Amino acid sequence: MRGAMRKARHQPLLNLTGMIFVLGWGLSVASGFGQTAVARTSTASGVQPDSKAAIKVQSNLVTAPVTVTDSSGRIVYGLRESDFRVYDNGLPQRITRFDNEEHPIAAVILVQDNDAVAPLVKNLDFVVPVLTQMLLGPEGRAAVILFNRQIRRAQDFTNSSTRLEKALKNIRAEGSQARLNDAIMQAINLLDHQPKPDRRIILAISNGWDSGSETTRREVVQRAAAAQITIYGLDLNGAKALLERKPTPPPPNPIDTNVARPPVPGMPNTPDMDTRIWENPVPGGPILGEVQRTVLGHSKIFSSPLAFYSRFTGGRLYSQWSSRALVQHLARLADEIHTQYELAYVPNDLSQTGFHRIEIRVKRPGMRVRNPEGYFYYKPGTR
Repeated sequence: MRGAMRKARHQPLLNLTGMIFVLGWGLSVASGFGQTAVARTSTASGVQPDSKAAIKVQSNLVTAPVTVTDSSGRIVYGLRESDFRVYDNGLPQRITRFDNEEHPIAAVILVQDNDAVAPLVKNLDFVVPVLTQMLLGPEGRAAVILFNRQIRRAQDFTNSSTRLEKALKNIRAEGSQARLNDAIMQAINLLDHQPKPDRRIILAISNGWDSGSETTRREVVQRAAAAQITIYGLDLNGAKALLERKPTPPPPNPIDTNVARPPVPGMPNTPDMDTRIWENPVPGGPILGEVQRTVLGHSKIFSSPLAFYSRFTGGRLYSQWSSRALVQHLARLADEIHTQYELAYVPNDLSQTGFHRIEIRVKRPGMRVRNPEGYFYYKPGTR
């Protein structure tokens, strides 16, 4: 499949390791300088990160996956190293490595399975052919993690369609929590043990919001940057889930059994009349109230954590409205990952600690570039 795609494009495919490319695609600060790079802010469990933890690195090479599209959103193939310009905190950098060849992919698929999205994730096994044939290919592999108030590894890394289908079929959603941050941290830990030449990505199928996690946004970003991971998201629309959710009967009102309600003069004191007078139902009230909380409380004006992680790591958040759309988004995502460019450089100024912003430009007019926002750098003793 991927060989056919390469012939069709007449362009070598890009090195892709995983779906989570976050801030600062792998800054490694020279060990010769005795310096320390991007802080690893998570313990092995992935849910109780230590913000003071850091790792020593072996080189000062910064690598960044880059997606280039034209003004219509079509992927641009055939660019050369000379077409790119790289800036680190505004300073021009010399590109030391340019890569547009294909590499094996290691992906972790995160699936939110709480009540908020239950109708949309019951059976996701229909996406497996796209995952295995277009995204993973013969050498790639994927693991599956389900998350609500708990985080469960449904499938370890595999290239088997049968195993992935089993993990994504008959998903039982429950509870109101969605520990997105903790789930991402556990996915990072899994990917961190995969071979370094792989492209590492995280694909989160979620409404994008977190509830109940111990891990903070900053910890997710820093840890993903240290692990050289890119995050992609498939957005499960909360309003659509509400419309497809089966109604549940309301719990009994304690007033009915503990308080004698006075009858209304001239009205028969029947259960039906009692409910009409005292409950005062408004047609559509309950669902409209929940839609309002979903739409206004989780407005796209206020970027969801998943949208933030995707943007910051150079990934992308796709809106998912139907089964057909989900397959289309996955196909688009696979095409994007396999046509990325990878640039590497050695920063010429590391005097500033903290966050370093990366900017990549293409000299050709009308090109749009998407890459990780940057990386974190700290000198010894500053964290």
